[in-house]
This record gives sequence, structure tokens and C-alpha cells, in this order.
Amino acid sequence: MDEWKQLISVGNKYFSSENYVSALSVYQRSLNCIVADFPKFIRHDPHSAISALLVSHFNLAEAFQRDKRLDEASQQFSAAFYFMKRLLDVCSLGSEASEALLRGCQELQFEWTFFISNNAKRLAALRLQEFATAKTSLGDLFGGQMALH
Repeated sequence: MDEWKQLISVGNKYFSSENYVSALSVYQRSLNCIVADFPKFIRHDPHSAISALLVSHFNLAEAFQRDKRLDEASQQFSAAFYFMKRLLDVCSLGSEASEALLRGCQELQFEWTFFISNNAKRLAALRLQEFATAKTSLGDLFGGQMALH
């Protein structure tokens, strides 16, 4: 997790200086880092593992958005959703990991909704459909535990 933190810090410096191409490169490395060791991270600290995964995707989405690449930004939310959905579908998670995943899905839904509300007119119809499908799927997965807007 230390390598991931260092990569996020470097990416944030590039982002702050509006060097979005470099930020994207480093944020992608941070995502690759967390995904490569995700099984170990989720067993050790589920909340941190899911938070790190989401931070990497959210940072990528924000950098793509600032670089005026909205479809690619939207794809980051979709990729995060499908990663977490696969966890639910194929993994038997303990209660702490399940709780972390639920919180992560809530955070993802909030951030994705905010992104869509700000960019819907400029996004391809496919991205809007992915969002609608994910909202429905999340509602089904959590059986009303999660308020979808």
C-alpha cells in the first residue's frame, strides 16, 4: 500500500500543476498497483483496499475530465463498478469486507451521479446507459439498503 500512496502523491502533484497527461499516467500506475495486490489488501484491510481502488478510479476520472476526455472519465466509474460487482459475484467476503464494499458502492454511486449530472449533455448515450444499468444493478444487489438518486 505504501507504493500506491507514493504514486497517488506524485499524481496529485502533476494534477495540481495541470499536467494532466502525466497525472493520468501515474494514476493508472496507482490503479495497477492496487489491483495487482487487491486480494492481499482486501483480506488485510478491506476498507483501505476499496478506498484505494476508488481513489485511483476517481483521480483518473477527474484528470480525464480536466483533459476534456469525458467518455474516458465516465469509463473509470464504470470500470470501478464492474470491479466491485465482480467481487460481490465471485467472492465470499466476510462481514467487514462486505460492509466496506457497500460503503464503496455508495461512494461510487454518489461520485458517478455527480459526474453525470454535470456532464450528461456532453456524454455519449452509451455512457448514460452504463450509468442507468449500474444504478439498477446496485439497487438489486443491496435490496433497498442503498438510496439511489
